[in-house]
Amino acid sequence: MIKLTKLISEEKNPRTIDAVYVEQNKRFYGLYVGTSRKKMGYLEDANKLVKDITGLELPRIYDTKQLDKITKVMKTRGVKFTHDDIMDVS
Repeated sequence: MIKLTKLISEEKNPRTIDAVYVEQNKRFYGLYVGTSRKKMGYLEDANKLVKDITGLELPRIYDTKQLDKITKVMKTRGVKFTHDDIMDVS
């Protein structure tokens, strides 16, 4: 896992962020940031980054309404934010 401070120094202005949730139980799996796709696996660290940009928090369980709100705000900030629940950990 990568530390938030190191991630921010490497990706000062991320243009892409992808939130991934586990397909089976809908729980947060990780946040992939920037073109290098650095993974943030801790929800607390991921929330700090998302909240700094949007003022909103990622849901612990996959919630399309909340994630769509984040997507809209990110778009106004020039960041492409995507989300899905396709991670299969079985």
